[in-house]
Amino acid sequence: MRCTRQALASLTAAGLLLASGGVAVADTLVADGDDELAGVQSLDLGEVCADQPVPGTVAHWVRKVSNTTVNQNNYANAAVVTFTVVDASAGLSAEMDTSPATVTLPATWRTSTNGTVSDSVTSTVTLTAREGPFTGTVRYRASAPFSGGVTSNEETLQVSADVVDCTPTVVDTTPPEITPVVTGPLGQSGWYTGDVTVAWQVTDAESAVSSSQGCDAATVTDDTAGTTFTCTASSEGGTSAESVTIKRDATPPTSTVTGVQEGAVYGTAPTVGCEAVDNLSGVALHGTPTGASLTAGPKEVTCDGARDVAGNEQAAASPAVRYTLAPIGSFNANFDGSSVLKVKPNQAIPLKWAFNDGTRNHALLSSAAISSVASTRCASAEGTDGSEVAAGASRLQLLPDSSYQMNWKASTTTGCRALTVAMTFADGGSTSRTMLVQISAK
Repeated sequence: MRCTRQALASLTAAGLLLASGGVAVADTLVADGDDELAGVQSLDLGEVCADQPVPGTVAHWVRKVSNTTVNQNNYANAAVVTFTVVDASAGLSAEMDTSPATVTLPATWRTSTNGTVSDSVTSTVTLTAREGPFTGTVRYRASAPFSGGVTSNEETLQVSADVVDCTPTVVDTTPPEITPVVTGPLGQSGWYTGDVTVAWQVTDAESAVSSSQGCDAATVTDDTAGTTFTCTASSEGGTSAESVTIKRDATPPTSTVTGVQEGAVYGTAPTVGCEAVDNLSGVALHGTPTGASLTAGPKEVTCDGARDVAGNEQAAASPAVRYTLAPIGSFNANFDGSSVLKVKPNQAIPLKWAFNDGTRNHALLSSAAISSVASTRCASAEGTDGSEVAAGASRLQLLPDSSYQMNWKASTTTGCRALTVAMTFADGGSTSRTMLVQISAK
């Protein structure tokens, strides 16, 4: 900042009558000791930064302009001057030091001749220019009290400046920062279980992003084992790239019943299980069978509760598998097929059997039939004599002890016969047992 020694204020106290009745002394606040420069003054700021305040120092003093019959010093021994900014040109703002500036007068001031100047004091004016080169003005008011009141005057300061942009130049040494923004229902193990949207945040704090590729938002609506998206962006700091892989499995697993066959009859409880299938993320849980039990009777089993690795749970139970558990608890000893029952021609014998769950025997069987074929196995089997029953009682009977009985009558033809009892269950299943019979007249 360059400060000129030119007048910045003029305070005139002329024709003021003192209390003593003498001729008033007219003193003027000027700068540089030159009356002719008491008007428009100038201040060249030189090169300054835009929108940055620049302080300048200006000088003030008093010059005597009248000294006729001096009876009293109007300013006592000092002039106290205050400056106030009135306005400034567009594009320029100004502030002046509001602290009063005291101009001390010499002891010989009252008898000094016109043109005598006091010592100077300095004040600060702060100017701010927005753009340049700049030329403008600042109007301000200078005021000082004296023995007869307060004198003030408006002055104009001509301001010129070469305004430059001082914004620091930033050198970008790093490429853009890229962050993927993934939204969608996140399941387990990094899998999404619904539609997924992939967007990107690309930022560079030091320079503008000049180009980008693959950074538009995209949506994954189909199941995939892994679809990769890559965003590449460049700035003055270089090029960077980020990738994200989306795995989507929105299809739940299915399951089937294992360990039993549709319509089968089992003498002992089968091991019933579930097997799940998932075509993408894989099976995490196969599910649990429902409907299997260890009690005799018809069964209807389904599987449910399967879950895949992505977290999808089985949507509906599996198709049902129906089977019958008919645990045979006691058949005639001859029913084992390895021994032979000895009977006479036309002899009626009872065939009796039961199931372990006697409380449900009445509901197990719907019918039973006996068939016989010639056999050669009797010669190698040990035989026992069969007991004879009342003639004519040959149909299927449910006895009071919850066992079943059918009576079979031997033919008149001697020989070895293999008898097969075919049983049909109420739910449609069936089973059979075979025994050997030796028909002999002896």
